[in-house]
Amino acid sequence: MAEKELVLKLAGGGPTRNPKKEVVGRDAFVAQMIERLEYTSIEMFAPRRLGKSWVLKLLEVKAPSPVMAVYMDLEGAHSTYEFVDNVATAFKYAGKRLGAAVGKFLEGIEIGHLKNTGHKFPWKAHLDGVFQKLEAQNKPVWLLMDEFPLFLMNLTNNEEKKTATEILDYFRYVRQNYKNIRFVLTGSIGLHWVIEDLEGIGWRNPQNDDTKMTLEPLDLKEATRLAHALFKGIGKGMGSAKELAEVVEGHPFYIQKAIENWGKRKRGEGMADFCLRMACKPDDPFEFADLHKRLGNYFRRSASLAKSILDLLAQEGECSVKEIQSQLKGDREEILNILNGLEKDGYVRLHEGRYKLIQTLFRKWWQVKQGGSHV
Repeated sequence: MAEKELVLKLAGGGPTRNPKKEVVGRDAFVAQMIERLEYTSIEMFAPRRLGKSWVLKLLEVKAPSPVMAVYMDLEGAHSTYEFVDNVATAFKYAGKRLGAAVGKFLEGIEIGHLKNTGHKFPWKAHLDGVFQKLEAQNKPVWLLMDEFPLFLMNLTNNEEKKTATEILDYFRYVRQNYKNIRFVLTGSIGLHWVIEDLEGIGWRNPQNDDTKMTLEPLDLKEATRLAHALFKGIGKGMGSAKELAEVVEGHPFYIQKAIENWGKRKRGEGMADFCLRMACKPDDPFEFADLHKRLGNYFRRSASLAKSILDLLAQEGECSVKEIQSQLKGDREEILNILNGLEKDGYVRLHEGRYKLIQTLFRKWWQVKQGGSHV
């Protein structure tokens, strides 16, 4: 379809219906993923709501033949039984799309007939049985595991930290011993938070045998193209596409949410003012409040210092570690650890020795909601 003819319906963060059409501006990133998956697994980083799931869905449908690429959402997995069952079920649904590629494989496993024996469920034996059959297909297999870190966190919250370490160790074993199997691991929380928690019980097995890829916002051209297509979908505001793309700095979810709320724009209201007013609504359409809610889970005893660092960055625009330490009187190592976590999650960026909040809109929201300013 020609670019000028692209018309999209609002999804607002929901699942993509047609990845090749709806996932705008990610072809180059997916092409890089395909290149790297030829020789290694991938851990994908990105802030929440930047489109990680959509990228996985696009990768699934663009995987070259004879690759067997299977997407699976692990958000609802709270036990090893549910995890293994989700993996098996994902292949069942993929079979409809891949046809003969997985038909023979599916004959060798019983979908939906696993026996749950609680904490004694032999997950490793079941999972290794599946992976052995995958390896025997003698063709590349890509397991696109969305919300894998959240699944591990579900285990740790259920006091199964040892099981979580065993799964990570087993995945490392698979990466090193099954030449046809590749993983793409991502989720709404970074795997680094889970690993840091597990290191607290003495586990040491860094994930250094895969490659890390960071998903960035769309560039201005692609963000404008997305906004224009969505405006065409609602039949309004086409001339505002570039301005909106600039204000939200290429973030596709914010483009979706701004257009979803387009009917609430006041006459003559500037784009930046409109987006900030929407962001500050009690229902939090841009979901900016998520980070603040997560500070306690992420930083625990350092949560108060983390909030103070974000307050300072929102107020000053950018700061060096020395400036942060001077103003907040905190421990340098603790400050660096917090900044490192915020940077991995995509909330701050280091440039020439200075840290800043990445999104101008997020920075203004933080000033209003946390600093007491007024819209």
